[in-house]
Amino acid sequence: MSRPGFRVSRLRVVGPDVETAEVKFAVGLNVISGPSDTGKTYVLQCIDFALGAKDPPKSFREAEGYDRVLLAITPWGSRSTFTIERSLRGGDVLLHEGEPDPFKPKESARKLKSKHDAKKDDNLSAFLLALCDLSGKRLRSNARGDTKSLSFRNLARLTIIDETTIIAERSPIHSGRPTDKTPESAIFRLLLTGVDDSSLVASADPKLERVRRAGRSEVLEDLAIQAQTEIERLALDLDRAGVADRIGEIDADLAVLRQGLLGEKAQIGEVERLRRSTWQETRKLESRVTVLRELSVRFDLLGEHYASDQARLESIGEAAGRIGELHKDRCPLCGALAEHHDHGAEQPDLSPADVEQACRAETEKITSLQSDLASTLESTNAEVASLREQRTEKSVELAKLETEIRERLAPRVEEALERFNAVQADRDRLLHAASLYERLEQFEVLTAEATQPVARPEALPSASLGADETENFSKQVEAVLKAWHFPELGRVTFSEKDQDIVINGSRRASHGKGVRAVTHASFVLGLLRYAEKEARPHPGFVVIDSPLVVYRAPDDDESMPNEVKEAFFRGAARQFKKRQVVILENEERVSDFLCMRQTGSGGGMSCLEVERECVVLGGVFLLVMNSGRV
Repeated sequence: MSRPGFRVSRLRVVGPDVETAEVKFAVGLNVISGPSDTGKTYVLQCIDFALGAKDPPKSFREAEGYDRVLLAITPWGSRSTFTIERSLRGGDVLLHEGEPDPFKPKESARKLKSKHDAKKDDNLSAFLLALCDLSGKRLRSNARGDTKSLSFRNLARLTIIDETTIIAERSPIHSGRPTDKTPESAIFRLLLTGVDDSSLVASADPKLERVRRAGRSEVLEDLAIQAQTEIERLALDLDRAGVADRIGEIDADLAVLRQGLLGEKAQIGEVERLRRSTWQETRKLESRVTVLRELSVRFDLLGEHYASDQARLESIGEAAGRIGELHKDRCPLCGALAEHHDHGAEQPDLSPADVEQACRAETEKITSLQSDLASTLESTNAEVASLREQRTEKSVELAKLETEIRERLAPRVEEALERFNAVQADRDRLLHAASLYERLEQFEVLTAEATQPVARPEALPSASLGADETENFSKQVEAVLKAWHFPELGRVTFSEKDQDIVINGSRRASHGKGVRAVTHASFVLGLLRYAEKEARPHPGFVVIDSPLVVYRAPDDDESMPNEVKEAFFRGAARQFKKRQVVILENEERVSDFLCMRQTGSGGGMSCLEVERECVVLGGVFLLVMNSGRV
């Protein structure tokens, strides 16, 4: 798994009519040394500006003609390189993959806003925080526990240290702005613990609470006036207790009226059930009459059919008799003579007399059926007459029931319901009055609460870290100072009050500016070591301007400063091989400090590998050092 953060690989300042000025950086210790006014601070300002600083680098004569700064950065554990391009006049930035030619088209560049926005990822701060594994973190911004989103600019003061800040008497954590003290302490806590302030729940602001209470009091007063006006409009002439008593009385009256109403409804319900039963019986009688009338019609049709069949049979019988009386001289059908008749089709057993006899038999059967039909029809007509009589009786009974419901029972129910509704309306009016009285009482209580003095909110635990929480960090700072042969080092602790290191019982701020500068450098470098050893998020690099230029020994021994300065570079090179430290220093003897005799039994010479490179911009002398032997 790769470490969070990134390192600075290459800084270029370009312009259309000037030669490109650049500085390359390596992993480990990088030193840029040279006399004053040669552009060392300009290098720091360009790095800071490319990483989102608001103010552009201060211009000087040698920087005229340059219009853009390009900073190549490489995430730790990655072979990828990103280049941040920004105009020296400010504005947004362009993000490139790799290290592009600054004078060729940049269609693939991604445009990022220079201003931080926690809700979007289209800004430089969000990109850099993602590299540092610090995306989405929140910082406590005040004593109440309000929080704000972490910006990369919040981290910059602990990783890019200018020559003014390094000698300040205040803690390296703080910028000196009182309003930023709490979030700056929260940043230090985040880097040491890896835990942000997202879980904090802010308490109310007393000033805002007083304003809210004043507004609430005014609103409550208006509502109380409206409630009192509504009570007067009801014209009850009763106070709250009288209203409650009257409601009790009305509830008793309503109970009696409710019972009477239920009795009336029960009576009308019983009559209604009887009416419905009578109506259903009437409908059944009407249905039966309709069926029987239909049967009568069908019986009449059947009688006509029987009469028709009987007449036809009589005609056939008479014809058969006449045929039997005829001589067989000629055929009665075709008129042929007897000798020409074909007797093959004749049935000897069926004579006209037989046909006549069969017709008489069938006629007698139909006569019997006609007799049965007449009897059935008579019975049906009698039943229809009886059903009609019953239907008439039921209709009369139904009419009486409907009259009783309409003229006697319904008016009584309606009258009882009107009395009940009238009393209920009085009760509703009294309930409304009781609600208004209760609301007035609540308004009085709330108004009293709103006019109470605003209590100071319970203070949340301080965002500052204590000595026990910073013990391992203090040990890292102590290790850095020990490697630098810091005089009278003793034990390094952390002051919760000052939020600063204490060296051998002495506050860092109580020393002169030379010691403050060296110990400020030890603070930020100790934080870098702590982040590496404890696997905490950190940008992964530190840039320090002039940590040694004002340092002097506490006595007249001139050998002491040189010993500390020599050990400063040796220790930094040895302790930060896997991270990146950039030192900008005016010290004229820096090159002498980088080569020294090795102590111990081995003998021989040992020095740090030194690469010298003259930079066009201001003639800065660059020394890039990596631990090794020559």
